[in-house]
Amino acid sequence: FDSDEFVSIKLGDGHVHDLVNHSPDAHLISICQLQFGCSHVNTFEPGLSTEQFIWHQSHEPKEGTTRRRDLERGLKTFIRSDAPIALWNNHMPTLDFDKMEQTLWVYGDNHKVPDNVYLGKTKSLPAKHCYEVAQLNHYATRSRESFLVQSHRGNAVKLNQKADVKYWQRYNHNVAQIGSMTRHVPALKELMSEWLSDPELRQRQDVCNARHQTLIKTLKQDPDYAILLRRVTRIDERAHAQKEAQT
Repeated sequence: FDSDEFVSIKLGDGHVHDLVNHSPDAHLISICQLQFGCSHVNTFEPGLSTEQFIWHQSHEPKEGTTRRRDLERGLKTFIRSDAPIALWNNHMPTLDFDKMEQTLWVYGDNHKVPDNVYLGKTKSLPAKHCYEVAQLNHYATRSRESFLVQSHRGNAVKLNQKADVKYWQRYNHNVAQIGSMTRHVPALKELMSEWLSDPELRQRQDVCNARHQTLIKTLKQDPDYAILLRRVTRIDERAHAQKEAQT
């Protein structure tokens, strides 16, 4: 999983073993990404993404949509050590097809992964059932200000490509908030407090936050990034106004 992805399990206490115990015979368990937007937050504030950004895309596809991006959702996969892996890839592996009949690959509430997924390598699953027991919360945008830093940093997968307005429009979803991980926040804060009691870890955390804040100030003075901030702000505020008008 990426550093901006957090596994949210709806079973039991929300731990990985609850998911594994729900599918004890599975060799592979795939869960789908749920895109979390900026929650209309403009300013960078140090803290937990899982607490600050609680708005996300709808679990269900838009009525009447034909867009594959709406009908299907990206996946990541838990893999048991004895699964017949032919090739390790990101998102999902390539399996040994000679052993497919003995392999159980599930998603949602123990639905078998469709053949076209591992044959066509689509790296996505139907949205209809994929969030039944777990989801992968993906915080791709965070605050509008932090998006400037993300754009400046560049793309870890595709060289010479930056997060731009199109990226913002694709990932900044703020239409629902029932998939948040707020029940884990108290325990997480307690654990982080224990870790940050270490002076060196605390110093590193403070330095990172300060550098992030400084870079935001610098980028906001750059004409190109100032334009980017105005554009994503305008897009987000327009979407927020439309959502408020519908409630």
